[in-house]
Amino acid sequence: MDERMAGQTDTDRDRQTETETDRDRDRQTETETETETETETETETETETETETETERLSCSSARLFLNGERTV
Repeated sequence: MDERMAGQTDTDRDRQTETETDRDRDRQTETETETETETETETETETETETETETERLSCSSARLFLNGERTV
């Protein structure tokens, strides 16, 4: 009977260790996911800014080319 109790205790200890390891892994995964999301958001913002700048540049070029409805050089 003592052997069985000792065996159950070892099994319980193993389960607890596995659970703690899973929790640590989950926390690490959550942190990595948050970091990736922040990076993606920053990249989207940079892309939007670049696109706006390019659009402004094109608008200025178009304004110079077609002043008063006539093409100018």
